Amino acid sequence: MVQVHGWFATDKVVTVMPHLSGGELFYELTKLQYFTEERTKFYTTQIICGLEYLHAHGFYYCDLKPEAFLLSAQGNIVFTWLGRISVPHKEQAKNGTTWSGSSEYLPPEVILGESRTFACDWWGLGMVIYEMITKIPPFYDEDIQRMYHKILEGELIRPINCSSQLWDLLQKLIVRDPQKRLQDPIQIKNHAWFDGVDWAAVERLEVQPEFVPPSKP
Repeated sequence: MVQVHGWFATDKVVTVMPHLSGGELFYELTKLQYFTEERTKFYTTQIICGLEYLHAHGFYYCDLKPEAFLLSAQGNIVFTWLGRISVPHKEQAKNGTTWSGSSEYLPPEVILGESRTFACDWWGLGMVIYEMITKIPPFYDEDIQRMYHKILEGELIRPINCSSQLWDLLQKLIVRDPQKRLQDPIQIKNHAWFDGVDWAAVERLEVQPEFVPPSKP
């Protein structure tokens, strides 16, 4: 998580944070069109650790997408947009189209006006992984209503550059029924796609990133 040094108010509330010279993850993705599966896996492991920490403290992220992450000078993922973090309550069910969050990443239960739960973030993780290896979310459409229909009923297409282990993980995260969606961090970490990952080293930021942003003067 990005460290927050404080806030001050002008005509808006301004958050004071450290300078993260690595830039936006989304910018790097647009430069390359898509990431390799190994680079995608590296970022995914760090996102999982971040979500696990948030959920353990009773929060969900609300708006998971590549634009929500910056890279440190060393190339590690940093969660930003902390104002979107919230506490889930059953009484929060409202019209999903009015919820904070980007339309192409909304889980089905939010579109249907049901309450948010931690399961929403794991749907979001599936969306982010899919976009990192394809450049575009799986149900994207320029027409928002048509896109909502695809999110609710469209077929999940397997990317051509997707291993069988990753495809299995995506099929378990991008599940329309939140009760059936893979959402236990321990089970996610134990998935075959992560075989060989040293999760303790990931949490300590000891795994060397494949990409280190060039230093800037």
